[in-house]
Amino acid sequence: GYPLEQHMVVTGDGYKLGTFRIPYGRSGPSAARRPPVLLIHGISLASTCWVVNGPEESLAFLLADRGYDVWMMNTRGNTFSRQHVRYRDGQQAFWRFSVDEMAKWDLRENIKYIQDVTKIAKAGAAAVGLVGHSQGGTIALMALSDDPWLADSVSVLVALGPCAYVQYMTS
Repeated sequence: GYPLEQHMVVTGDGYKLGTFRIPYGRSGPSAARRPPVLLIHGISLASTCWVVNGPEESLAFLLADRGYDVWMMNTRGNTFSRQHVRYRDGQQAFWRFSVDEMAKWDLRENIKYIQDVTKIAKAGAAAVGLVGHSQGGTIALMALSDDPWLADSVSVLVALGPCAYVQYMTS
């Protein structure tokens, strides 16, 4: 009962990120402005984490049913973002990234893409809402603290359990 669009967002450093959109909920399309909200998954997850529990318990569906234009990004290297303009995912060069690049490129390019597709900048409301879980919240905090344009392009950030220290993580 929900529409789903798949988009490909290309970052400035060449990663192709799969981004999904639920433009409206079960009530169908309407002429009313639907504020965009971007959901950012946690580490080792994908955008599917926002829809896996069905319409009554998944944030993406709940937001769509309440009038939001829901976007779900996938960070580089996950199931839906394993493409690059120069590298294959089997090459070491493909995997030379960290949360720093996710904050610098992935979030910014998704926000720009959403603004372009939805034309919200022309409507005088260029701000996108963000919800980040774990690593997603951390990426958002990193990006917003370092990029004035991005900070001006975000209306609100809800960071669900953002990571502050990762010293004990191994790869």
